[in-house]
Amino acid sequence: ISTADIAHAMQARKLERTHNKRPPTPSSINRDIIDTLRPVWTHARKVLGEPVQDIDWQALRLREPVARVREFSAAEVGKVLDALPAHHGRLCAFLGRYGVRLSEAFFPLSAFDRDTGRIVLRQRKGGDDHTIRLLDEDRRLLAVEASRAERAGIDQVWLWTDRAGQLRPVRPSSFQSAMRKAYARAGIDNARPAHDWRHHAATAFVRATGDLRAAQRLLGHQNIATTARYAHASEADVTRGLEAVKQSAHTNAHKSGDQAKKVKENR
Repeated sequence: ISTADIAHAMQARKLERTHNKRPPTPSSINRDIIDTLRPVWTHARKVLGEPVQDIDWQALRLREPVARVREFSAAEVGKVLDALPAHHGRLCAFLGRYGVRLSEAFFPLSAFDRDTGRIVLRQRKGGDDHTIRLLDEDRRLLAVEASRAERAGIDQVWLWTDRAGQLRPVRPSSFQSAMRKAYARAGIDNARPAHDWRHHAATAFVRATGDLRAAQRLLGHQNIATTARYAHASEADVTRGLEAVKQSAHTNAHKSGDQAKKVKENR
């Protein structure tokens, strides 16, 4: 294959549509074409000794927008949840804890194992399946909601009760509308209604554990490089680091002083 072959494949990929009927993003095209073919090309050249053509990978790679990662402070989380109706608040908390996309949160009841707390998410952005396991408190809560939904003939766990006392399913559009209103009440003007809670969940998880592999598993990323974008440092992290360096320097200076004092006394 040549540079021209790959350029042609990337152009063809641009004309395709994703699961939501939109054209793929530059990062998706780079990942699907370049990041898939380049390791194969490298293996053929370096390991198999095949006479492959030189490929200008850098010239082929499409320019990607700077990754935007949003993390909510504890105060912001509290304000948003306080401003939401209870049924929307439960869904928001779920997104913020497990980092699923909004479309994935609306899984059918058949995808939820009420005994183990496992949820199998299908028809995801990458076309693969992904399983998450709920904390026991969330499992019990959603198991109750699943039973209520089942009796009402509703195939999802996100529910609300109308004025007539009838159980209704929460709709993604109504949730997003409620989130915008909650942001306005909370004085937050730089956040997206749903997807930023996936970012928040990922960042909070990496910050708490330092485990990128576990975060990759939580989010269902195929490439850990995608997960690594959430391993950024906050201002608070930098401050804690500076305090740690200061404390270490103080401790070392104290030890050096003690050692010097002992040497002088021995003399």
